[in-house]
Amino acid sequence: MIFNPKQYRIRYIGGLKNVFSRAQFYLSLINFFQVSVVTYAIVVKGIAAWMTWYEYLALLGGVVIVAMVFEYKIMLPSEMAFSNWQWWTHGNPLKPAIEDLQKEIRELREELHKGKPQ
Repeated sequence: MIFNPKQYRIRYIGGLKNVFSRAQFYLSLINFFQVSVVTYAIVVKGIAAWMTWYEYLALLGGVVIVAMVFEYKIMLPSEMAFSNWQWWTHGNPLKPAIEDLQKEIRELREELHKGKPQ
């Protein structure tokens, strides 16, 4: 016997979660800037007093750019490959239909090639 709890489809809860999750990106930018100001004022001025605020912002910008390139070049393709593998492997209901279509296409190609003179 498989335990299969009942699922509830309450659209507005999912919608609120979706909108809140999307808004978190912008809120995290504000938080990042605020933490950067405090870090510069307390830590950087004590360790590297020669560094100006603009140099610190340029350094942070460089770190963000490196992180974005890493995400785009390595993490995003890796996550997509994993997601595609998981989507195809774990009982996808479309898999049998796609395999049937591929079989039919192969059969149609064979029929087409039979009628062509060599």
